[in-house]
Amino acid sequence: MLSPSTMAELSAPLSVIQSLFEASKQGGAPFDPPAHFKSALEGQWASIPLLNDVANLDSIPPGTLLRFRCMVQNAYNPEFYCAEYSLTNPKTGERVACHGYYSDTIQSLPGFSPDLQGPGAVTQERLPLHCVSIPGESPWVREALRGPEVAAHGAPAAGESRAKRRHGDEDGDSEMKDCSDAATSASGDAAAATMTSATTSGSSGDGSKRPRAEG
Repeated sequence: MLSPSTMAELSAPLSVIQSLFEASKQGGAPFDPPAHFKSALEGQWASIPLLNDVANLDSIPPGTLLRFRCMVQNAYNPEFYCAEYSLTNPKTGERVACHGYYSDTIQSLPGFSPDLQGPGAVTQERLPLHCVSIPGESPWVREALRGPEVAAHGAPAAGESRAKRRHGDEDGDSEMKDCSDAATSASGDAAAATMTSATTSGSSGDGSKRPRAEG
């Protein structure tokens, strides 16, 4: 069972990242979201929703932490973004440190204005990637990569899977080899995408996903 702190990593990852950012500015631990999420979610990989298996994207609350097993189809031109900036209250002079990591929007507070060029402002570069679901992936490969928790509630039995793969000797052997290669490639993609993807929910207009590699 997940602890309340781990639940926050799943349901509100951006809030957790904001807390880590504020703590680092107050002299706490260095700001390192990938290391934090890797530690917090150790042994809980199957608890992160797999985007490939979601039938209705509208059912996923915005900002949810997701997994996405994918193939990088294209890389766009690098883009600059406001990695760190401040919100300033012109009446009181109060300044609030903010960040733009893992987000496409500027934060806001009532009565505050963003200061993107003031003291402590940081501009960084990131690489947008156009990612798609792995083409031609066999259903039994997806079942195998979901993990034991999901497989126990819907994957075909081991004997049934083997029978399907053996159907048609030469064709079955060829399909098994091709799908085995796909599974190996998919597993590597999933491990590499753990963070930034620790991907938060979102999609491009054509339904494919565009995670950004933070610089």
